[in-house]
Amino acid sequence: MFDEHLKRERGCLGKSYSTLAPKVSVVIATKDRAEALVEYSLKSLLIQDFNNFEVIVCDASDNDLSLEACLAYKESLNLRYFKAPKPGLTSQRNFALEKVETELVLFIDDDIELHKNAISDLVYAADNHPEADVFGYRIEGERECQDNGLMGYFNKIFDLVFYFVPLRRKQRFVSIVAINRFPQKEIAKEEQPQWISGGGLAARRQVFDQLKFSVILEKFGGYALGEDVYFSHSALQAGFNLTMIESEPIVHHAAIGGRLTSVNHQASLTFNRFVIWYDLIYPKNRLFIFPFVWSIIGDVFKALINTLLNLRLEYIVGSLKGVVATFSLKKN
Repeated sequence: MFDEHLKRERGCLGKSYSTLAPKVSVVIATKDRAEALVEYSLKSLLIQDFNNFEVIVCDASDNDLSLEACLAYKESLNLRYFKAPKPGLTSQRNFALEKVETELVLFIDDDIELHKNAISDLVYAADNHPEADVFGYRIEGERECQDNGLMGYFNKIFDLVFYFVPLRRKQRFVSIVAINRFPQKEIAKEEQPQWISGGGLAARRQVFDQLKFSVILEKFGGYALGEDVYFSHSALQAGFNLTMIESEPIVHHAAIGGRLTSVNHQASLTFNRFVIWYDLIYPKNRLFIFPFVWSIIGDVFKALINTLLNLRLEYIVGSLKGVVATFSLKKN
């Protein structure tokens, strides 16, 4: 099935990658989304104008469709496939890191579409900015699923009341909005991004000698909501420099599957935010407990409103589930 798809895309299955030792490892963690691999991530890697890279796919799928997709691309990409010992975005990325030997590592999601200069732009940024350690791309499509109409207005008012600071997406400063609510202005340099999206996150190999992705964020499912915020904050506190690549945006297609259920998504919002705050913010600024508690109150209130408007209990049940897990973690 995937062989025929690839033949239509390229016209042949000839090799297009360099035989030199790769300079960049592109890591894709996936689970049960073979179509996304074929349509977006792997397909976009075929058209790169820089070919000295390898692809590492870490697969936690319940079937062999992703394996078949990778085998179809085996002759056209320098691709290595690994079956993940444990499902979960951060667990799979950490496992893939054990296989990496290149000087640069780029993590993309399986539903990310790279433009043809994406990898060459990364290499150029790394070569010309030796002071930079962690790199990010601007991403289109991240906010396509926002509510419209009455709920949209409600969410805007709600954010102003409970989260205080609007999210400055151009510089990607972490603000008090949503999951990215913890500013690190005392650490980050002026105009330095404080958060790099996990959908297109790259770093020099030595960064991962000190840092790994947080697996505790998988408590309510493998999606590990906020893993990029946790990693970005950890990198800043470890003294690494974050920078955005001057490049056109890569595209997030938001493929179906792999996301959390409504209950676990709401639970993760509460629990994972607490983990980020408690591990990385509270030790640096204990006064931040006040806006944090206020924002948790806001989460529960918002979940209650969503429950009443949509006549579904998942929102409030998930929010309370996250609060209980938060107190259990604190006791331990």
